Amino acid sequence: MRDIRGRGSAPQLDELDLLMRSTRHHEYKFTEVTRSNLQQYIDLLNLYFSFAEPQFHAVLLDRLDPSYNPAQWKGDAWNAYTQLTHNLLEQCLDREIFAIVDLQGKPNKSPVHLEDRLCSLALVKGCLRATSDMSVYLQLVDVLLGCIQFDWKDARNHYSDTSRRAADKRELVNFVKGALGMSPAERFLPEAENSCLWSRPSSFAIYRGQWPGVML
Repeated sequence: MRDIRGRGSAPQLDELDLLMRSTRHHEYKFTEVTRSNLQQYIDLLNLYFSFAEPQFHAVLLDRLDPSYNPAQWKGDAWNAYTQLTHNLLEQCLDREIFAIVDLQGKPNKSPVHLEDRLCSLALVKGCLRATSDMSVYLQLVDVLLGCIQFDWKDARNHYSDTSRRAADKRELVNFVKGALGMSPAERFLPEAENSCLWSRPSSFAIYRGQWPGVML
């Protein structure tokens, strides 16, 4: 891992395979962070943040927010999921991509296919729905999204200050904040902000439900 970071170039497929070999039957999931494996998560994120090329974009929807309006999707969670993913890619893509999307079960009655909705975008050249154990990239997304969600809830006193499990996750959240140049006391998305963006060490952005002119 040190050799990969020091080299300053993207890891090869065989190197990623070696990285994952010790945890072949274990997925990196934010919910599984504990004191005993915390350093493994930090090592993985250290590798991620050692490259400038990645782009991370997240949408935060708080269903407890008074402005949250599920009626726009008529209670259809699948339609909301596919439309949100489409809109996020439409807004953020600046190059051609092949999308690897965490497998979600399409309701039998729904006429909406995720692949069709994503591949309607000019820059999406293909779409693979996969389980997260198949891709370290999906696992990284799970961990980073978990950090954002935890921080949002933590700001609202959702977690006990005496909880050991919460303390372990808070330490990982603070590591990500430090990588982005933030202090532990800062929040990824302050209450008064609709979006926050960082350009270093790599592109990292969080949006609150919508952009100007683009309803999520």
